[in-house]
Amino acid sequence: MKILLMLVTLSLYAPLSAMTQTCPSTIQAVSQLKQNISEWKVDSSDDTFNLGGVSIIEGPINPSKENGERELVPMGKNRIQFWRFTNAVGSNEVWMRCWYSDTALRLSTRIHADVIECFRRSEPDPTIPRKEKVTVMCVNASQKSKMH
Repeated sequence: MKILLMLVTLSLYAPLSAMTQTCPSTIQAVSQLKQNISEWKVDSSDDTFNLGGVSIIEGPINPSKENGERELVPMGKNRIQFWRFTNAVGSNEVWMRCWYSDTALRLSTRIHADVIECFRRSEPDPTIPRKEKVTVMCVNASQKSKMH
């Protein structure tokens, strides 16, 4: 219940989001064919893809291969998950990998040194049936204390 309250509180601190580390909620991309197919014309358009989830990776990441990466298992269940670090991330190499629904595109960024927790929350998206709206946020100790 405390985690639920904390996540609800996160949504009330919109100005806080400028100081936190988050995944972009949407990305725009163009699908392209890697080969020409004779007698076929390719139509492509810009598409918008919604955030589908996040992985927290410890150690170096390789964008082309996931072999050897150590994905940290989140605590929590159902619609609320979180990763809590014993100390701030510091000089450890810890990455946030954001992935997007209906595409193989992923964005990865190194988590800031002062981060102590990351959260993932999902809820039904009222605008799209059978889809979820996902929110991801990593915070440091002072940001976390402002949420209480």
